[in-house]
Amino acid sequence: MKEPAPAARESIKWRNLHYKLNGGLCMLVPAKNYIRIEIFKGASLPNLSRSLEGTGKAGRRYIKIKNQDDVTRNDIRSLIKAAMKLNTP
Repeated sequence: MKEPAPAARESIKWRNLHYKLNGGLCMLVPAKNYIRIEIFKGASLPNLSRSLEGTGKAGRRYIKIKNQDDVTRNDIRSLIKAAMKLNTP
């Protein structure tokens, strides 16, 4: 996360790692068999790589990663950069 969003602040909230940049950006949610990168304004992002999941409840969507082949680093970088643009004041 630090590569695409070096100015983002890290914190622990709801027992998950949160990243903030002009408001909530995303959080990492670990589960038993995967990790989820939840993007707070993900419902407003284009799903070009088809890696975003979820209905957009509360504006959020996520990427679920079970293994390293599920999504590319470039997909994650692109989504985080697009989410940062949504948080621009």
